[in-house]
Amino acid sequence: MAELDNNMNQKIMEIADRVKGLRLDMELTVPEMAEKMGMSDADYLTYENGEKDFNYSFLSKFAALAEIDRDIENFMLYKV
Repeated sequence: MAELDNNMNQKIMEIADRVKGLRLDMELTVPEMAEKMGMSDADYLTYENGEKDFNYSFLSKFAALAEIDRDIENFMLYKV
């Protein structure tokens, strides 16, 4: 079970890194992206820092803003 948790945490961190990289590619600050996402800076950063598991709504909205494929599987594979 611990190995499964470690693998899940690793995947969350990989997605968090992709989210941050895409935000930087869009040349947006954290406050700007948080506003576009409809959440507080602190809430947004919990995702970008990998402190919170990603839900479908977050990933779908972020993918639309980043103008990338909204298919979650492809989003997770997207390389920054």
